Amino acid sequence: MIKIFVCKLTDNNEDILLDKMSLLSSEMIERLEKYKVKKDRALSTCSKLMLCTYAHIFQRDVFSDVNLITDLDVFNEDTVEHIDIVYDEYGKAYLGDKSDIYFNISHSGEYCVLALSDENVGVDIQQVRKVNLHIAGKWFNEKENAYVEGASDEEEAYIRFARVWSAKESYAKLTGKGLSEPFNKFYEDFVDCFVIDDVSQKKVAKLCSYLIEEGYYCYTSSPVK
Repeated sequence: MIKIFVCKLTDNNEDILLDKMSLLSSEMIERLEKYKVKKDRALSTCSKLMLCTYAHIFQRDVFSDVNLITDLDVFNEDTVEHIDIVYDEYGKAYLGDKSDIYFNISHSGEYCVLALSDENVGVDIQQVRKVNLHIAGKWFNEKENAYVEGASDEEEAYIRFARVWSAKESYAKLTGKGLSEPFNKFYEDFVDCFVIDDVSQKKVAKLCSYLIEEGYYCYTSSPVK
């Protein structure tokens, strides 16, 4: 079971989120204050507030697959729990005091996304934007390159690039290896929604896409059952 929690950063709520940083643990605050860009600090603060609010209750039936957080009053002294986060050798974060709960966080553009699950999970959101498409040749599998290059125009190529990048990042974050994961050694089957190992051709992760807003792609990767 995977539940997604989403919050959009606006001019009206950026300062509110930063003010609510005080609800978090001193360890979290210390990490958040390292962000030099105000927007990045606000997005990361929001993701930690969502984590501390929903990690212990996300399995309740009141939550849907995608939950958009619009009322920031939900983050308060009664709802925000202090939780311990530990990191493995690759820097992947886990809840130290809740071994049966997994999470992953991503942000792009104006959105931050939290994935909570009862099994290992990776999540990534990507805003469609102009990029150097030569990056695809360096990082993508040949099947993914063909997908991007087969776009009808440049705008469509940017859309396809964002889709592939989001899916690939979600898998790399599932394994916890990040960019140390050879990105050209696996590819996505967007029809059956799996990540495929290029050598063995085995399914190595289940993909799930989420509609957040036009102009964004969001994917989770989870273990194949």
